[in-house]
Amino acid sequence: MMKKISIILTFAFAILLTIGCEQNKNVQFDAENGQTYAAFRGSSVNLPINIDTGVGSVTVMLDVTTAKPTDRTIAISVKDNSTATTAMYSFNQSVTVPAGEYNTTFTIDGMTDVLMAGDSKKLVLEVSSVDNGVVSTSEFSVNLFLVCPIPDGAFTGSYLIEQTSPYVDGPTLSTGTIVTVTATDNDSRTFQTEAYPNYCSGTFFAFNFDLVCGAIKVPNLNTTCSCGNATDWFTGATTPETYNVNDDSSFLLTFTDDTQNNCGSAVQTTYKFTKQ
Repeated sequence: MMKKISIILTFAFAILLTIGCEQNKNVQFDAENGQTYAAFRGSSVNLPINIDTGVGSVTVMLDVTTAKPTDRTIAISVKDNSTATTAMYSFNQSVTVPAGEYNTTFTIDGMTDVLMAGDSKKLVLEVSSVDNGVVSTSEFSVNLFLVCPIPDGAFTGSYLIEQTSPYVDGPTLSTGTIVTVTATDNDSRTFQTEAYPNYCSGTFFAFNFDLVCGAIKVPNLNTTCSCGNATDWFTGATTPETYNVNDDSSFLLTFTDDTQNNCGSAVQTTYKFTKQ
């Protein structure tokens, strides 16, 4: 019986929330005496924090299923499964839905006091109470992380790439060639190269890397040429290279080659990029 009630309530909430989100002020559901169901809009959001300014913020929306003739208060609480500490964020845990409205917003501020470069922390929220209402049991996740802005156009353009680490059965990428490095967002870069040109010449793929607050990191990448499982063939270096945000004339990129030991032991491979 409880399962049936839950299904009916969820279905009713979906219908009422749809109407509410359309801001139809002519439709109210027992506005004087009826209960209100409240929930977050969406399930998660990113909160990047600028390392230079030490702050960042994000706006979160809450939806309710009824419009009321008076203001209402919604209480927001932090769940125990949060990994972010109270020194990393700040927000008003009492949110007001104005009279006659079907939604409201509140702002979460992030701080860098104890958040380190490369960290990713999660703030998990829930609606804990609603004036004369029913709360949502769903969670809302806020992902906090540091970002270090890169000047527009930096670390992009034409670069000569040269492998400076020892070859393992030949070069790993298109050493001795000029590639075009482009930005996919402020701190992520990509270029087209061959994988093991001695064996798979002419087969190009996108090699990606990230500029993360002074460190150059490589995400898991597949390869177009392998002697085994090509998935997640390349990954980050044991010790990432660093970069100077004010000088992109040259830099080193080190990554782990053959991560899963398909063709032998994984090795650390380094390429020098020289701007042309």
